[in-house]
Amino acid sequence: CLKQRADLATMVRVVVVSDTHNRHAKFEVPPGDVLIHCGDMTNRGSAPELREVDAWLAGLPHQHKLVICGNMDQRLESCASKEVRQRFLPSARYLEDEEVEVAGLRVYGSPFTPKFCGAWQLDSEREADEKWALVPDGLDILVTHGPPAGILDEVVGARAGVQAPLPLFRPHPRARRAAVGGGRHDLCQRRAARPDLRRGAAEAEAGERGVAG
Repeated sequence: CLKQRADLATMVRVVVVSDTHNRHAKFEVPPGDVLIHCGDMTNRGSAPELREVDAWLAGLPHQHKLVICGNMDQRLESCASKEVRQRFLPSARYLEDEEVEVAGLRVYGSPFTPKFCGAWQLDSEREADEKWALVPDGLDILVTHGPPAGILDEVVGARAGVQAPLPLFRPHPRARRAAVGGGRHDLCQRRAARPDLRRGAAEAEAGERGVAG
């Protein structure tokens, strides 16, 4: 019992959302230590949309907030640099092919997906291989906008899943604990990749500390 209490005391709760498409205010976001948004925060990535998203993020209680862009946040792609993109979201840490450590967890985020529509598209398998070769080993969480190949990735009869990063919720040498991402919206509504994630309360270990997501 004492050990269980100690484990709970060191637990890090990670809350993951994606594809809110300007409807963020309609969602009841669970409390936690780390919030991760996997992209498609908006429908266009315009400045007015992003101001509303940032105000929403600012009002959430999570100590650490990480975001990546999605293919529909496309106006942000035209910015001169990721530093400029970060300025639109001062209430969160914007990740673009980079790693950050929060709450003792190594997290890497990338907005890129195989080519199908919108922004941050990888035009070829070679380009994808080069992009995913940048992902470091030993991560705790890998964040991408697209789902892994074959999991909730069907778009108009074609597959648009991410080929090279680790498949969601499966062991992979490049991420020791978990990978999170979005998926095709209607498929996500019909089923989840893992039943215990339907409640947003899956738990997994992360190094010497616990992670609840």
